Amino acid sequence: DFGRRPQPTDLVRWILEREPDMGSFIDIGCGRGRDASHVAEQGIATLALEQSRFYVRHQKRSWEPGTGPDFRTFNMLENRHVAVAVVRGALLPGPRIIMARHLADATSAAGRAALWRTASSILGDGDGRLYVLFMCRAGDDGYGEENQVAELAREVVEQELLATGARLVFVKERPASPAPGATMLCRIVAEWPDHEER
Repeated sequence: DFGRRPQPTDLVRWILEREPDMGSFIDIGCGRGRDASHVAEQGIATLALEQSRFYVRHQKRSWEPGTGPDFRTFNMLENRHVAVAVVRGALLPGPRIIMARHLADATSAAGRAALWRTASSILGDGDGRLYVLFMCRAGDDGYGEENQVAELAREVVEQELLATGARLVFVKERPASPAPGATMLCRIVAEWPDHEER
């Protein structure tokens, strides 16, 4: 159903609270674009990247030309897609905030490496942060199946990010719901110091 736009996620609401001076927003793996659309409606320049051409085409049609997010097809495993995304992202005003919600846990190790490479290249001037949400421990609530994600250990993501030169500024695990046996989710916020500081 592509009728009424669904409500924004808790993650993007949290990001907006933490980043009152956000200059631009980049949603990697934006899906149907609910979070990207919500941020764009706040008057913030928004780049929305999604592998599904169907979702991208639909979202582009749902906005008047020249308004809303800049929806683009993006395949992390295509080097030219990464190169174009990096150029587009780096040209946006800072602070640039990148969100990857349930992308790290829905792709392969190669996909994650491309995600970190994309983020670190866009944020390499030290002006912005990456927000990652993923399922770190599966519960018995069916969350993984519903969101089409697999369990991904927090330590793996931390090590991969640190290996790129990232600085982890926030790491927290929390249950997906108050129910007993709930899936555990992890939020990580990372930034890359300016090249001259490294």
